[in-house]
Order: sequence, then structure tokens, then C-alpha cells
Amino acid sequence: MRQRKQQKSKENKNNNKKENKNNNKKENNKKKEEENIIEENIIEENQQDQLDSVFWLVVRPLIKAAIMILIYFVLKKLFGVLSEKGIIPTRFKTFKCPENFSKEECDNLKEMYSQAQEMNKHFKQ
Repeated sequence: MRQRKQQKSKENKNNNKKENKNNNKKENNKKKEEENIIEENIIEENQQDQLDSVFWLVVRPLIKAAIMILIYFVLKKLFGVLSEKGIIPTRFKTFKCPENFSKEECDNLKEMYSQAQEMNKHFKQ
């Protein structure tokens, strides 16, 4: 009886050792698999980040260009409307005398020019 008990206890110990070894191997394998999955995820994230950065390198200048074109057309329309209403001038309204004219002739031309501008304003209204 005693020998049987000793033998059974030895067998139990051996079985427990084997089970522990198997469990340890399984745990180690699980850890390795988890590490591999984590590494793969990191690699995929890096690749996605690179694709995103390339995408924004291409798209950001296009967006900026579209905004600038839109602003250009809005301002062009705005200034067109304002100049039609006479709020802002379409050209500079200064008169420059030719160099070969005398001072009196130049003054007469400036006066005629200002009168013409005033008449033009009345016609526009």
C-alpha cells in the first residue's frame, strides 16, 4: 500500500510538472503571439501614417489654391459692384500734364478735366 501511495504521489508530481511545463509553454506562445500582433499593428499604423502624410502633402496645396481662387473671384465681383455704384473709383482720377505744356495751359486742362469728371458723375446718376 505504501509503495502504491508513493508511486501515485510520484506520478502525480510528474504529471503536475508536465502540466506546468505545458501551461508555461502555452503562456509563452500566447505572449509571443500577442507581441507579434502588436508589432504588426505598429507597422500598419506607421504605413497608414505615411499614406496620410503623402495625401496631405498633395491635397493641402490644392485646397489652398482653391481657396485663393475663390477669394479672387469674390473680391473681383465685390470690387466690380462697388465700382459700378461709384463707391470706389475704377481708375485713379488724377490728371498729369504733358511736359511741353505751360503752367497756364496745364491749369486749364486740369480744370477742364475736373469739369468733365463732374459731368460724368451726373450722367452716371
